Amino acid sequence: PEGYDHNNRLNGPGLVVLSKQEIVSASYHSYFPGKELAIPRGYIQAEIADLGTVVCSHFSAVFPYYFEYDLDFSSYVQQQQAEIAVIQSRFASRDHIVMADFNTGPRVETAVSVDKVLAGEAPQNYQLWLDGGYNISYFSDDGRCTFCDNNPLVDYSNNVIDYVMFKGDYTSQSSQRTLDQSPPLSDHFGIRRTVCKN
Repeated sequence: PEGYDHNNRLNGPGLVVLSKQEIVSASYHSYFPGKELAIPRGYIQAEIADLGTVVCSHFSAVFPYYFEYDLDFSSYVQQQQAEIAVIQSRFASRDHIVMADFNTGPRVETAVSVDKVLAGEAPQNYQLWLDGGYNISYFSDDGRCTFCDNNPLVDYSNNVIDYVMFKGDYTSQSSQRTLDQSPPLSDHFGIRRTVCKN
């Protein structure tokens, strides 16, 4: 392998989709084709038997300094907005599920437990998903942080920035935080969501 493929044989961001159902097709797409990025961003589009289109991504984190010289944004908040727009535009005419580290989430100032009090991360971008008609039932089903200050791998306030959301003719059975044992496997805890195609 040559170039950046030498470092990652799958795709720049290191995304992967696993499925118990047959993966009929899968392809990787860059959010900014032809651009050189310090941190490559893109998504996998997979067609899953009996489920339909599944999108897997890792949206830009909101760092305080912006260092993507080959893009015309002034912040990672703006870059993340452009990434969201790509997904919402590309899949506007089809039912789809998006699962990702979204790096965006609402602020929750009061809650019944400390792990549901959330600092918020680019909440205006989280609102773009709600305004786009995406179903995000995690807060009513569970609501505990997925990026938590009690995780020894995290030096940051509680946030929910990881989701499995959908738009279209699906039914959500449940969603919950998972992979949150000690010691932690990652700086993020996982989300498990049961979704059925209608």
